[in-house]
Amino acid sequence: MQRAPDDWLTLFGIARVAGPMNKQATAADGTVTTIVGNVRGPEVHSVRTLRRVGPDGTIRSDLIVELTQSWYPADPKDGQRFRGGCTLIIARDSGALNYVVRKRIDSSARYSSQATYVQRPLTGLRAAYFNADSTVKSEPFAMLHTQDFE
Repeated sequence: MQRAPDDWLTLFGIARVAGPMNKQATAADGTVTTIVGNVRGPEVHSVRTLRRVGPDGTIRSDLIVELTQSWYPADPKDGQRFRGGCTLIIARDSGALNYVVRKRIDSSARYSSQATYVQRPLTGLRAAYFNADSTVKSEPFAMLHTQDFE
């Protein structure tokens, strides 16, 4: 099996994983910002076809591929799972890579933004469904999704 070139991994926002690509593999440096953790191997989550009409009226057929990669901090108090990856749009007739939409696994700015979002106070609809406050139990839909409803 041939290894993907480093420039492809950079383009896709994926980090190279040291060792065998299994759920226990860790990245060479294993860091996002200054927090040490485990980077899992990339996973293909979806491969599907896309048919659409081009600007000239011809039918175009593309392939959509979704790749993801997860990073877990070594100490759970440092945060939660952080995911990165990409969606690739590939022309089926030529095999050309037309688009790459990515979120880099090694982006410290994305990690900091996610950590800030998770720690902020719950408001609005988010509070209605995810708040541990006892008043939420009176909300019927959220009540269906709790373990201790009466």
